[in-house]
Amino acid sequence: MGLLRSSADAVMVGIGTLHQTTPEHLFVADHVCPAACDLYAHLPIGALKKTAPPLQVVVSGSGRVDLTEPYSAHPGYEL
Repeated sequence: MGLLRSSADAVMVGIGTLHQTTPEHLFVADHVCPAACDLYAHLPIGALKKTAPPLQVVVSGSGRVDLTEPYSAHPGYEL
């Protein structure tokens, strides 16, 4: 899952999934497997020629997203 998330252009998470996980959980590669952090950092830049980490997108039909939760402060999240 970490490799998939580190190589994607965007990681989309529905608001229902977001509410069912702990507030501290981040849907980024480093959070899935911190031991592979160096691999995740190298893969997009070296092999895939990406210049930025995947955009983190929270999808909500109502538009009600709690911006005080930890995920909203993480770089790359688009709310």
